[in-house]
Formats: sequence, structure tokens, C-alpha cells
Amino acid sequence: MKIKIFLSILFLLLVNLNINSIVEKPRVYADRTEVDENILRAYGNVEIRWEDYRIFADYLEYNEKTKEVIAKGRVTMASKETSISGDNLRFNIEKMSGEIFDAYGLMPPSIKYTSKKLVQTDRNTLKFDRMEFTSCSQLVPRWKLICRKGKIKKEKYIEMKSGVLKIKNIPVFYFPYLRYPIKGRSTGFLFPQLGHSSEKGFFISNAFYLDIKSNIDLTLYLDRYSDLGTGIAGEFRYLFEKMGGTLKYYRLIYNKNIETYDESRPESGFDYYVKAGHIQSMKFLNTKIVLSVDKQSDPGFLRIFNNDFERVLRANFASSVYITSSVSNLNFSVRASTQETFYTFNNTSRKTEYLPSLKANLNQQKLWKIPGYFTINTAFERVKRSGKSYEEEPVYTSDISSQRIKIMPSYTLNLFKLPWLSTTIDIKSNQTIYAKSRDLETKKIVNKSLHIQYNTASANVKGPIFYKIYNFSNNKIKHLIEPQLNIRYVTKYNDEDRQRLVTVDYLDYPSYSYVGFSLTSRLLYKSMLENKSSVEILSFTIAQKFYFDPGEANMYRKIEGEYPKFSELSNRIRFRPSKYLSLDASIVYNYYINKFSRLNVNLSYSNKESFLNGSIGFSSYKNPYVTDPNYVFNRDVIRGNIDFNLPGFPIKFTSGLDYDITNKEFKYGSVMAIFNFQCINITAEMKVFSWVGRTETQFRFGVTFGNLGMVSDFMGGRER
Repeated sequence: MKIKIFLSILFLLLVNLNINSIVEKPRVYADRTEVDENILRAYGNVEIRWEDYRIFADYLEYNEKTKEVIAKGRVTMASKETSISGDNLRFNIEKMSGEIFDAYGLMPPSIKYTSKKLVQTDRNTLKFDRMEFTSCSQLVPRWKLICRKGKIKKEKYIEMKSGVLKIKNIPVFYFPYLRYPIKGRSTGFLFPQLGHSSEKGFFISNAFYLDIKSNIDLTLYLDRYSDLGTGIAGEFRYLFEKMGGTLKYYRLIYNKNIETYDESRPESGFDYYVKAGHIQSMKFLNTKIVLSVDKQSDPGFLRIFNNDFERVLRANFASSVYITSSVSNLNFSVRASTQETFYTFNNTSRKTEYLPSLKANLNQQKLWKIPGYFTINTAFERVKRSGKSYEEEPVYTSDISSQRIKIMPSYTLNLFKLPWLSTTIDIKSNQTIYAKSRDLETKKIVNKSLHIQYNTASANVKGPIFYKIYNFSNNKIKHLIEPQLNIRYVTKYNDEDRQRLVTVDYLDYPSYSYVGFSLTSRLLYKSMLENKSSVEILSFTIAQKFYFDPGEANMYRKIEGEYPKFSELSNRIRFRPSKYLSLDASIVYNYYINKFSRLNVNLSYSNKESFLNGSIGFSSYKNPYVTDPNYVFNRDVIRGNIDFNLPGFPIKFTSGLDYDITNKEFKYGSVMAIFNFQCINITAEMKVFSWVGRTETQFRFGVTFGNLGMVSDFMGGRER
């Protein structure tokens, strides 16, 4: 029995080996054929087929023994990867190697090349001596590359050595080495970008892209600024089944004997910027690891590269790493993070650090037959704040650190859950223990614990929702009115504990009691001639709150000596008269200063089939708690952008503008022109923006050919 089994397995193996060794026998079609021993000769309209290959010729010889093909006349060898024509061909269909002379080749989608001699070394590789190459689809190509030697990796890239780029037969650039991607990504240099800046001088940006694997790549950068220094950078990306991420690093090495923009060149002689992200999942306890890094040696140094930096008064940076796990309905997390707000107008920062933050949460649970759900959230955090804030919250002028333990059990009950009415009740207890507190006499922070306790009960009622449908021939408009009522009651703790409390971040401010009301009016449009869902064409929401605890609600900030009892009146409008045109507005009115504290209006038109697209917006901000007329955040700004792309016109235009109405100065202006000369794209960009009382002008220029990408700003990534 064992012998039979062994013989059966041996037979199957031999059969399998025999099948794998079989080469598909070619089929030959011609006007006339002759057979002489092992050689088949074919004459006139010859075609030989095997696998997905085809050879066409006037005359062909095929050696059955050596598997070699000799073709002459108008020879063409075609496959799904490429098509090659020439005068004569010698090819071995078993070894998949051979050579063709005076070759003319085509590869999808539009790659054309010529060579005196092409040698195929294996199924996927062709080598050549002297080749002319282009991806222009015109009969007379606008550009071409001439190289001394190289190789072609089918469906991957063309590798060229000693190449010269010609535009209209005029030599314009020499490449000692170049890889041109055929499909998708491929290792090689990106086209450099040139330019000039009134602050940085002449510059050139270079990049080399390395396609390591289909899921891993690396890009190396080298920038040179004549009046500033040299920048080196790298970007590494990876993606696996359970893990993925990216890592960017940029280092700027300053020229000697120069002053940086803040006129305080770092002692190290360089500045750096690093940005990274990583996500990883593990089966153990459903664990997830998330890493995010956004850090620099000096935030002000980033304005050298980020052209949007001066369009804002503050820039935010956050870095964190956290691990989350879950068992049944229990969630655990460990987090370490830092958050930095950099104020661009005076080069200062405010930082908040959480080192560490430990949390354990019990998801919503049913208890016996009691209706509703119970939840418990617990946390331990070590918090540190440094720097100074210039925004809405109270001004902090000293560094503060604290530790706290939070325990927050809660109960949620859905009383009604109807399509037109829903009511939810939440009851929560907040128990917080602080390791430090403030001494009432000296006002200093001392190592004396403090227990803060208060309870919250809130109710949310949405509805009843009213609606009416209007019919207009083949169209319908539905009008809905959606009221919403929010009530929250918070128990108070004594004033002595409030004065002892050390507030490090917003979570240290206690909750407050209020009643809030909002009303939303919506218009939905539906065409009965189209089988599509209804579209919202108008939405308007108005909302306001009345405070029972004005001090807590305003974080103890006063307007003209009193705590406001009413919140600001908030209005939000969204109008979509068509699928291309939209109007968005946010209007907030403050009764205590009798002004609009926030006003944002934006009108935009976006239609891919239109030659003109763009938007224009106006924003205004007034901090009601700050009486200083020179407060830096109180300002009016108008912004807009226009994209012009006329069909048949070879130049595309993109422009943007920021104008500070308060200071009566242009903050940012840009015009980009892209000239598409059929298969050549030329990009020119001019930017002007205000910078710490100075105006910087910047010009960039770049060219792309076919699949070759161009270097762009590092802050915005590179094109590949």
C-alpha cells in the first residue's frame, strides 16, 4: 500500500514537472511555407503566434530544435507590454531573448522610441545603444531625449545614461543619468524647480525618488538658496496590512555670516523641521498605536518654506503618541502629547503638555431592567502650560503645572426617539482631585490637594419638526422647521475652592448652568424628472443661550464691569441655489458691545466644465472682552481666488489674494500660470506677501515632460 502511494505521488510530480517544462508550440501563418528537417521557412504576410506574443514579417525561419526565430523584411514584434518594429530580428522564444536592428518601439499610453539595436535579455528587460525617446503623441514631437545607452524595464521605467533633452531639436539640458517612469511610480530624479526670492535669493530645488517596493518609497531632497543656505530633506512612506505611516525631515544649514529672519541665527548653524505619522493595529486586546509628530527647532523658521504662514496670526503644532486597547466594553488608553500655538505677529509660543494622560472608560451599559445606559470615564493627567496666550481665554503670563484625577460616572436616557421628536436626558457627576492648589493668602501654587465636585443634569429636546411641501409642475420644495431646546443645571461648589483652583487648560474650568434655544429652517429641492434624492438648497440656524451662572460661562471675564447673562446671537446660513454656486455665512452678534463679534461670508463657484472658478470671502473678528483698540486679533480681512482655464487656450491661471482691511495692506498675493504646450507643461508662479513689516516677492519656475514629475514646496509635499 505504501509503495502504491509513493508511486502515485511520484507520478503526479513527474506530470507536474513535465507540464511546467512545456513551451507553447508556436503557430505560423504565411502565404507559402517550406519545411527542411527542423527548420520551417515562411514567405509573404508571415505571422507567428505563441502565448501573447506576435511576430509579423515578410520572411521567417523557425528552428524547431533550438526554438530560434529569424525574421526579415518589415518585422514587427508585439505583446501586451510593447510593440517593436525593425529591419530584421533574431529571437529565441524559449529563452525569451534576442535582438532587433533599426528598431522603432511603442509602449502605452504614448511612449515612442527609436534605436539602432535593441537586445532583449529576458522577458522584461531590453537593452539599447543610442536611443531617441519621447512621450509626445504629435507626429512631430515637441521634445525628445537622446541618450547613449540604457535599458527598458517593461511596464516600469526607461533607464538612460548620458541623456540630452531637446525641445524643438534645440539641446537644453544634459542628464548624466535619468529614469523615466512608464506606468505609475518609478525610481529617478524629479525635474528641478528654479526661482528667486527677495529674502532668500536665487534657489534651486532638487529631488530623487526611490521606489523601494510597491508599498515603500523614499524621496531625497536638496535645496540651495544663494542668500540663505542649503536645505537637505527626506520623506519615507510605508504601508503594510496592519501598519502604515510617513516620516518627513528637513534641515536648513545657514550660510556663514548671515542673519536669519528674526536676526538671531541659531548657535548650531541650522534649523530643522520633522513631521511624522504612524498607525499600527494589533490583535492583542484590540490594540492600536498612533504616533503623530509636528515639531521644529523654531516655528518662525517655517515661514521660509510655508507660503501660507503669513496669512494667519497663529499657527498650531501638535505631537502625540497614544496606545488604545479594549476588552469587552472597557477601553484603555495611554497618551503623551504636546500642543503649541505660535503667534506669528510677535514670534512667541504657548505650549500645553500632557505627560502622560491615562484613561479608562466603561462604555454604555445596561443595569438590570433600569431604562437608559450607564457610563464611567476615569483619567489621570499630568498637565503643564508654558508661554503666553493672546486669545479669548484669560491671559496667562507664567508657567503652571498640575496633576489631576477625574472620575465621571454618567447616566443617559432617551425618553423619545421619534422621526419628528427626540428627547435625551443626561446626568453626570464630576469628581476631580488636584495634586496642587493656590494658597489664598500668598496666591502661590502649593503642594496641597484640592477636591472639586459638582453634578450636571441636562436635557436635550429636538422637535417637534414641522414641514410643508410645495409643488411646482415637475419640482417639489420641502420646507422644514426644526426647533431645539437645551437645558443644563450644574451644582455649585464653594467660592473658596474656586479661588484655590489652578486652571491649566479648558478642562479645569467648571461647567455652568444655562438654557439654550436654536431654530433651524431648511429648504429641500427635488426634481420629479430625475431619479435622485432631494438636495438641500437653503439652511438657516439661529441660536442663543441664557446663563444662570454668568461668571463661570464667561470664564470670569467681564464686559464693561459685568458678566454677560446672554450669549452672543449666532446665525449660520448655507445657500446652494445650484450645484456649482454656494454661499456660506456665519454671523455672531454681541449685545454688550453692540457689534458683530464674528462675521464670515464666503461666496464660491466650482464647476469643472466652466473656464472660470473661484471664491471671495470676508471675515471680521472683534473680541468683546478686550477693550484695547490695537488688539492684534481684532481685524477685517478680505480673501479670494480665481482659476481661469479656457478650453483651447494653452495657458491656465490660478490666483489668490489676502487684503488686511484693518491695517490697509496686502498680506498675500499670488499668480500662477501653467502653459501646456501639448506634451510640455511649463509652470511659472509669482507670490508677494507681507512678512514682519517687510514685503517679500517670490518667483518659481518649473517644467514637466510626460510622466516626469516636478519638485514643489516641501511643506506641501512633492509631485511625483
